[in-house]
Amino acid sequence: MQYWKIFLFSRLAGMWRYRWWGLAVTWAVCLVGWLVIFAIPNKYESAAKVYIDTDTVMRPLMAGMTITPNVDQEVEVMMRTLVTRPNIEQVAKLSDPSLVHASQAQLSARADEIQKNITLRPLDTKNLFNIAYTNSNPATAQSVTQSLVSLLVNSNIGSERRNVNGVESFLDQQIAGYEKQLRDMEKRRADFQTANMEYLSGVNGDASVMIDKAHSELLDAQNQLGIEIARRDNLSAQLRSVSPTMRVEAAPPMVVNNGTPSGGSQDLEQAQSALNNLQARFTDKHPDVVAARQLVERLKAQASSSGSASSPYSGHQGVPNPVYINLQSKLADAQTSVVLQQRRLAQATANELRARNDMAQAETVARQYHDLDRDYDVIHKNYQDLLSRREAARLSRAVGDQESDTIFRVIEPPRKPDAPVSPNRMMLNSVILALGIAAGIVATFALYLNEDSFAVSDELLEAFGLPVLGSVSRVNAVSQQLEMRHSAVMMTSGLAMLAALYGVLILISQWHVF
Repeated sequence: MQYWKIFLFSRLAGMWRYRWWGLAVTWAVCLVGWLVIFAIPNKYESAAKVYIDTDTVMRPLMAGMTITPNVDQEVEVMMRTLVTRPNIEQVAKLSDPSLVHASQAQLSARADEIQKNITLRPLDTKNLFNIAYTNSNPATAQSVTQSLVSLLVNSNIGSERRNVNGVESFLDQQIAGYEKQLRDMEKRRADFQTANMEYLSGVNGDASVMIDKAHSELLDAQNQLGIEIARRDNLSAQLRSVSPTMRVEAAPPMVVNNGTPSGGSQDLEQAQSALNNLQARFTDKHPDVVAARQLVERLKAQASSSGSASSPYSGHQGVPNPVYINLQSKLADAQTSVVLQQRRLAQATANELRARNDMAQAETVARQYHDLDRDYDVIHKNYQDLLSRREAARLSRAVGDQESDTIFRVIEPPRKPDAPVSPNRMMLNSVILALGIAAGIVATFALYLNEDSFAVSDELLEAFGLPVLGSVSRVNAVSQQLEMRHSAVMMTSGLAMLAALYGVLILISQWHVF
């Protein structure tokens, strides 16, 4: 026979001698374990499935016209806040009316127990949730689960209306403030337009065109002034080169009436008469008046010099040079033109300066008015946006009154559980049976290892190092064989009774007797 077989059978034979100890250990472990499992209370779970419908018909129809909240986020927040402490305490009072008058410590302890055994789990379908509560009392489990479902369903009722009312109140306050700002801005714009009407009404035309026109007039006045000055200077040079009088042969002057000469004195009288006429028409500074006065003075000087140097009967006499007089008249006209062009130049210069000042002022006014208009547009836009949002809030409230954004559908209401969910007595009893059998086997093997005997001759050789000369086989008598058979039957009966007890426990756990 192979060595391993000898070794195995020898160990089994040694362990068989302690079989009663092993059976006793197995029974002890199984009985203790099964009693412990029997003492574990049952846990009943009552569950409900709730579907939160967020895909309402109104939402796509009123898209862009109403305030559309993030319903999915609201659903997530709703599920998270369902198991908060205030809600759990409210659930405890709803499920157990006696806690209404309980102390805070009792309410807190009950809330801790409920919060510890609540299970919220999203299922595979979107917005489908499983709400469950576990308790040793099936009625209590159903009551708490029902309270949780009711609290979840009722938590959204009226909240949207309160939110919309708060939004409308806030929007009304903001709109009133913006209305006051708009009235103030309109008054400021009207006052500014009235104060700067000439710059905003367009009477002056384009400022750049006016500046170009004034500059053109200034250049033209400068050119004309230069021409007139050159003409005046030319006539003045010509006048200086021409003699005021010229000498001619003439008869001696004749004395008539009171003896006044009729030659040079006649020219003096004519010049004096012309001076008087000019003084009657112009001022003393007028060029014609100045020229006439100079002519009179020269004639007077000639008359005095001719009277003292020559006799009254002289044949030579000085008369005014007509060319000189003509040039003198043209020079006077040229001087007048120069003065007029100087005035025109000064006026053109003033016009250009005024046009540039008007342009600068117009730009400043336009910039200020643009700022006012921009501020008004911003406020007006915000005002219009607030009005549209208020209308959207009112429409949202009307839609909310007609149909809520979230509809709670209880797919599976909570019911009173018939079978416990824990402990799994069938599995636990099987584990205890396996542990008992293993403990019995280990006990017999440990007792076998502790004894001072050898099952085979090889053990002697290993223990003492001496050769084994031979071995004597044991021959059992008939009585010993009967005793061994009886022992085997008893062992089998003990194991069968243990199996029967295990079967009874399994049946009891399936029937939920305890």
